[in-house]
Amino acid sequence: MVLDEGNFDPELDLQELEKLLEEGKYNEAIKETEEATRRGITSRSRRSQPVTRDFPWYSFPRNVAPETHARWTAKLDLLKKRKVHVPAEVDWHWIGSSGLMEAMEPYLDKVFNGVHGQFMCLGWRQIFEIQEVVYKELVYEFLATVSFRRKDGIYADDNLTFYLGGERRSLSIADFALRVGIYLPAEVHTPLYQQFIAASIKNIEGFKAEDHWHSIANGEGDKCPTVDVFFLWVLTSNEVYADLSFHLAEFLTVRAAKDRRGSPLYGGMWITRLARSFGIFEKREASMLTVEPQKRFSILLYKRARIVVEHGMAGFSSPDDTPRHRVPSRGRRRCNEARTDEPVVPEEDEMPIDPYSVARRRYEDYMPRATNYTSSF
Repeated sequence: MVLDEGNFDPELDLQELEKLLEEGKYNEAIKETEEATRRGITSRSRRSQPVTRDFPWYSFPRNVAPETHARWTAKLDLLKKRKVHVPAEVDWHWIGSSGLMEAMEPYLDKVFNGVHGQFMCLGWRQIFEIQEVVYKELVYEFLATVSFRRKDGIYADDNLTFYLGGERRSLSIADFALRVGIYLPAEVHTPLYQQFIAASIKNIEGFKAEDHWHSIANGEGDKCPTVDVFFLWVLTSNEVYADLSFHLAEFLTVRAAKDRRGSPLYGGMWITRLARSFGIFEKREASMLTVEPQKRFSILLYKRARIVVEHGMAGFSSPDDTPRHRVPSRGRRRCNEARTDEPVVPEEDEMPIDPYSVARRRYEDYMPRATNYTSSF
């Protein structure tokens, strides 16, 4: 019996072995057992490796320029070697019950005063609340072919082009905002929305993080990308707006697939939202998509990041993050350094040395240290 290594079938091997044993061909049976074992190990090792065969939607059409097709194919091959980032699950009900949502609302709901009235920008809230399943094949296909032309005008056609679900897609910035769910149709097609977009910032070139970082993080000098500082500045400033649909399109085109080796691929949830708006999950090939695993919601992460403060049975609350000017702390003393500090107790006072006073002083000294140590976790 001859079996191809890639088509190893244990049941057929077992039937062949039983036939050889019945005929008394023990040497042949032993040899066949060794061959079957080898084929089984090879087959299992191949199954444990990532699937290298192309997904049906990876076959880009040939009706584009040869250099464009070659660029897409080469980029796709590189993207398939990288992992896809999936944001951790967020429990918005818990965030609301802990008081975080109440603290966030003044920053999420920004009001724009236009000529024709007020426009309530709910884009930040919509973006943060998006939670979708991430599919690996959709991320690869989209990021390999996406192109953002940055045309003037929110209704300009062919501004954002990409392949998704095996078909070419073309969107204006307004259509992109609607399909992702940043804004509603009743908002996008109004003169007030056009005024709001005209007053919003699109280009962050020339933005200096050092001019704004001190007002966000108490001047502690923590490292933070300029783009992140820009959005923090927009969120925490009155009458400062950002064209979220424009920045999201630019993020998916430029920063979602960074050139750094080992960097994961971002934007999967928004790509899934786009695919859902096009009805891609109703296609037959959609059943072959690979779901990327997502980390479950963890309160411990919020505690470690000091986003919430736990009060035992009383639950959680948002911390008091009022900016304060901190006095720089002294560095830790080395063991071999001589202690030259002056005594804290004035010379005219006499320090009691009875056991009770000594124990009380140690308690007063150790408790701040212990509190400072435990709060660092």
